[in-house]
Amino acid sequence: MKCLTIRQPWATLIALGEKQIETRSWPTSYRGDLAIHAGMQVDKAICKTEPYQSVLARHGYTADNLPSGVILAPAGWPVAVGLRLSRRSRAGRAGMNMCSAIMQKAGMPGSWRG
Repeated sequence: MKCLTIRQPWATLIALGEKQIETRSWPTSYRGDLAIHAGMQVDKAICKTEPYQSVLARHGYTADNLPSGVILAPAGWPVAVGLRLSRRSRAGRAGMNMCSAIMQKAGMPGSWRG
């Protein structure tokens, strides 16, 4: 299984199903299960702006309690990855359609720390 490290709050937003497109500067032909790993860094400024603050709050999160350094969508909980360019993607960036992510809250049984 492959794993993609994503900075917070983006990793949580993907795992919650609130963010469907993740862009990268590199294309991939990989299709299949993908674990979403929350990186150690949190962009606290973004977390305090709308609409991100409201979306995170709806799920019980703030800039100060986002999980970091853990797998949010662990193995066996597939995130279907399909490469496509989003209309909103910047030129030269590959957009991955992230769907079917199911988040497991940090500290609950089954959450993984790496």
